[in-house]
Amino acid sequence: MRINGRTGLLCLIGDPVEHSLSPLIHNTALKELGLNYVYMAFRVSKDTLSQVVKAFKVIGVKGFNVTMPLKKDILCFLDELDPKALKIGAVNTVLNRFGRFIGFNTDGMGVVKALEKNNVKIDGSYIVLLGAGGTGRAIAYTLMDRECSIAILNRTVEKSKMLALEVSDGPAMVEWGPLTEGSLKIHLSKADVVINSTSVGMKPMDGETPIPKSLLRSGLTVFDIVYNPLETRLLREAREVGARTIDGLEMLLNQALESFKIWFEAYPPIEQIKNALEDVRRGYFAHR
Repeated sequence: MRINGRTGLLCLIGDPVEHSLSPLIHNTALKELGLNYVYMAFRVSKDTLSQVVKAFKVIGVKGFNVTMPLKKDILCFLDELDPKALKIGAVNTVLNRFGRFIGFNTDGMGVVKALEKNNVKIDGSYIVLLGAGGTGRAIAYTLMDRECSIAILNRTVEKSKMLALEVSDGPAMVEWGPLTEGSLKIHLSKADVVINSTSVGMKPMDGETPIPKSLLRSGLTVFDIVYNPLETRLLREAREVGARTIDGLEMLLNQALESFKIWFEAYPPIEQIKNALEDVRRGYFAHR
């Protein structure tokens, strides 16, 4: 990649961002397509967000991704929202369209495509979704259009109830409940897929898990969107009981591909990207 006076800029903003693999994914994609852009990560706090967005507009940033804890706060500083992002109430992708910043959310589609590419059946399945925050909302809004059953469990049960009501007008059958051991026991007994969209298991909480190991079983697909660490306690214990596991790199890749399409109106070739992520995965387990 050669940087010159015509090189365009794409970014990630959030706090923290030092661990992010988004620059690896997008710079690999840009290189494969010969596009004269560079993707960089910037640590941005809520206090400086408005200044950063203004600066991005002044210098003509083509687009940027938004990660925690800014996915909701960014809404106030955008010119327009995609209808689904408006309903979700969170944005992870911004496009600069002729000087106007437009917000999108690709998190839900990233999860659904990750499941499908791993040959996990969605239609006809009973899916337990842990968490009703920004990412959980994105996943629920994407799954609501499928012929599946969804049980939304959250520590603050009112949030799971409100989200369930919001996504109940699609084909999916939606339930809600608290994220407690008793509730988990009921819903996991009939589940085909469980998706952890909470931050439990992410560093520095990497010794924790949202599901007791005793409730996990073979025949269950366990998808954890956390990728730092790559194998969370939840995934490790699920693997130990014979469940199928999908790690957070799968969501990261697929939501990134959706962001790339928003910016450039085409998906990048993914073979080199997948190879780069597989190197990360191999390196992680080699040093365990």
